[in-house]
Amino acid sequence: MEKAILIPANPARRFLGGQDEGSIEAHSARIKEAGAVYWRLVAPGEWVAADFPHSEIKRGFLYDVSVRRVTHSCEIGWIRPMSELTLDESQKYFLEEFTSAERFEEVSEIFYVLKMTAITQIMRPLLLGSFLKYADNEPVKRVRNYCIVRDPS
Repeated sequence: MEKAILIPANPARRFLGGQDEGSIEAHSARIKEAGAVYWRLVAPGEWVAADFPHSEIKRGFLYDVSVRRVTHSCEIGWIRPMSELTLDESQKYFLEEFTSAERFEEVSEIFYVLKMTAITQIMRPLLLGSFLKYADNEPVKRVRNYCIVRDPS
């Protein structure tokens, strides 16, 4: 069974880059506009490794915390450290606008970036427990940043 990533989306929370940063609809609109969108992931621990430990992942699922269901799937081009991106590239694909190159560099040290190329609504939204963690095959009970899961497809 393939690995996938499960990501919480919280459209009601104010994020560093603005409220749209948690919106599935805003990310979907950027894909239509620019062909892709970037979604930030906080690195586990306090640092970003040279490579994301699950860089082979090509599919993700979005857990809408406002309805407590996994409501969308997404196609992933790649997952890599934000520090590998340029400010110009980021301005095109992030919903957030960085105020300076210095701010971008400071923030990029603690995030991975996921490049989404498509977001699709799931016809029947799923409970978190419908997903099994890849590491131990246990049902997912909560997801705060991201969780590596077995792709149920």
